[in-house]
Amino acid sequence: MILVKKNTIHSFLYGSALYILLCFFTCNKGCAQQLTELQVYVIQGLSFGTFSAGSQGGTVAISPDGNRTVSGTIIPLAGSTGSCAILEIEAPPNRLIHIEFPKSVQFKGSKKGKGITISNFKSDKPNNSFITTVNNPPYRNIVRVGATLTVQNPAENISDDYVGEFHFMVNYIQQ
Repeated sequence: MILVKKNTIHSFLYGSALYILLCFFTCNKGCAQQLTELQVYVIQGLSFGTFSAGSQGGTVAISPDGNRTVSGTIIPLAGSTGSCAILEIEAPPNRLIHIEFPKSVQFKGSKKGKGITISNFKSDKPNNSFITTVNNPPYRNIVRVGATLTVQNPAENISDDYVGEFHFMVNYIQQ
């Protein structure tokens, strides 16, 4: 009877060790799938092109498809029509991606004068969300981003190069 208990304990320990190993391999396999990295590459920066503020200023908008529109007394100048930002988001297929843009960003020029404001960031994806679809590595999905630039009158926003960056968050949800 003592031998049976020893064998029972031995079988129990062997069964437990086997179960733990199976859990380990199952967890590692599942964890490896979840550790897939999300990468964002900026292929092209957002540009509002060249323009004159006119007497009162206004807005310059770049749509996600790259079209520029102006309002107020803004005078668009030929030669530089602006461009949308182009991102490549690398993630495995069938993942839900949601991009959160800032409400607005303030840029300062190198000369004295007030800053300019960029707002209304919008991507070419409905509600700034999409499901990844590229089925071959490196799994890069293109996203185009537009925004609106608000310019004051020339006394406040003097002629200058306004350069800066904006930050956004990319949320990745595994389905």
